[in-house]
Amino acid sequence: MRPNSSEYTSPIVLVMKKTGDVRICADFREFNKKIIRDHYSLPIVEDQLDKLTRIKVFTTLDHKNRFHVSIEEESRKYISS
Repeated sequence: MRPNSSEYTSPIVLVMKKTGDVRICADFREFNKKIIRDHYSLPIVEDQLDKLTRIKVFTTLDHKNRFHVSIEEESRKYISS
């Protein structure tokens, strides 16, 4: 982790759940105002599933155990860490 002063960083807030636990939330409203959205239709789910029938190898990322991703220096302004 390192300090970040990116204009794309979103504020983090702690919110109390009904159970008394704390949940971490990010406010992406300002970030969303700066993003240029692509305007194209989503693919048809059935077509994508048909393509998967020919695939022989599948892989997943294990989010529970985390993983490390290298970010190029010119792209660091878009992330919060």
